[in-house]
Parts: sequence; structure tokens; C-alpha cells
Amino acid sequence: MKAYIANLEKSSLWGGTLDLKNLTLREDALNELCGLHSFNLRLSSSFIDRVSIEVPIIDFYSRPHIHVRANSLYATLGPASAG
Repeated sequence: MKAYIANLEKSSLWGGTLDLKNLTLREDALNELCGLHSFNLRLSSSFIDRVSIEVPIIDFYSRPHIHVRANSLYATLGPASAG
């Protein structure tokens, strides 16, 4: 996740839940991942208010599902710079 989030700090998955707040996304990584250059666009800033990740630690083998919820994604797109 650190490849996509600029201000990610070490967090604990205590009890199977990880809550991350006020995340600044790395524009360079997301521009590449989304292929925005194909549309002559560039992501100039982005932010996620909250991400919650739930992992069923105790019964992962019987319920191998990880739930990821993201709230309030803010993104600013602009034209890709020429040259």
C-alpha cells in the first residue's frame, strides 16, 4: 500500500480491523496505474478520508474474504503537461 499512499504510517491489524484516516495518495503511482496518460490527463492531487480493512483473522480459512471500504475520495485531474 505504501507504493500508492504518501503518508502511510505503520499500523496494527489488531482484532482483524485496520482503520486508516486522512490518506494522501501518490499521484505518480496512480497516474501510472490508471493509465491517465492515454487520455492526456494527469492526477494532480488526491486524498481519501478513511479506509477500513477487515480481515477475519480467527476463521480466515473458512471465510477467506477481506473487506476494504473507502470513504470520500477527492481527486483533481488536469491536462498532462506537454513534452
